[in-house]
Amino acid sequence: MKKILFLSLLAVTSCSNPPAPPPAPKSALEKTVAGLLSAPPCSAAIPHHWSWSWPIPVKERGAFAYKLFFYGRDGRPPAFVYHQPEGDAVFRPDGTIVSCAQRAQHGGSAPSANARYAGMTLEQIVERQRLTYFAIEDVAGLYAAGKPLNAEQKGRVAAFSEEFAFLTLPGHAPAYRALSPDFWSWVQKNGGAAPAAKSADQVPIKSAPGR
Repeated sequence: MKKILFLSLLAVTSCSNPPAPPPAPKSALEKTVAGLLSAPPCSAAIPHHWSWSWPIPVKERGAFAYKLFFYGRDGRPPAFVYHQPEGDAVFRPDGTIVSCAQRAQHGGSAPSANARYAGMTLEQIVERQRLTYFAIEDVAGLYAAGKPLNAEQKGRVAAFSEEFAFLTLPGHAPAYRALSPDFWSWVQKNGGAAPAAKSADQVPIKSAPGR
């Protein structure tokens, strides 16, 4: 997911012992997002040290795409203070970038929230993030189809929104809702919830057993 978030987590874990087994393979969506900063027009418009948000599905003029925002940070790990959105990108499921640019005005801060990772190892966090990209792809497909959902599908939407709420930074909830109001309305109608603000407490991340 977010390059800077990963580095901040890595900095508060021990790296003197043998590494744990690698996490699950990346989804196509995660690979696309990770490559945005290296591809034009993002490569010229967005500073490479900025972090990126989770991608959110959108429907614009009858076309399906994903939106995300970029943001910088201040401080040192693990006490980073992240910024509010400072740039935006829209891209197609096949990776084609529709638009990418900095915002005319940058917002305030959105403190980190490492407290949500208490008791988890770095490897568990990375695995959870990678699975969330698969979940986003799944619900995006349901949303794009525009068909009524059955109970099992609504359960997937609810599980996605719960995991999304856990992994998002505090203070970014309004920005996520603004990316795709129609999507979040659809989520709420199908068993899930839109992002909401939460605590910004910070605690160190545990390293894996034996690390």
